[in-house]
Amino acid sequence: MDDAAFAPDTPEVEIFRKDGTPVAIEGERGKMGEIMLTNERILLTHESFGPSGTLVGGIVELAAEGVANRGAKGPREIVRLSQLRAGGTQRRRMIPDLYMLTLADGSTVRLHRVLRKKWDPTIRRLISERHGLTVTDDGDGWRAEP
Repeated sequence: MDDAAFAPDTPEVEIFRKDGTPVAIEGERGKMGEIMLTNERILLTHESFGPSGTLVGGIVELAAEGVANRGAKGPREIVRLSQLRAGGTQRRRMIPDLYMLTLADGSTVRLHRVLRKKWDPTIRRLISERHGLTVTDDGDGWRAEP
């Protein structure tokens, strides 16, 4: 990773990419797909309504053909890094924890917990150096202020 990606006013570049990642955006149904971190935003490319490859029967195949044209979606911006205000672990009982990001408007995006280990230091650095926010530790997470 080049340090130029962290400087303000440089072009947008991809930093990390992970396939097969679940994403839960507040107010929407969860999705799974390829997620990408750039120095400006987090993007998601997912497939919805596509055939699963396990379809059998004439009616099911016809229905799959009808929605197959609606297939690939994305990439879709799910978070603009300049809008991030907090990040940390969402603790859950009986099921794995999640990496939760909070935006300026109070909405949340929940990502797979593995992304916290891989992305959290980079996201903190990007929002402080590139986007000019002040990042402080907040127990198990962090907070950012303009």
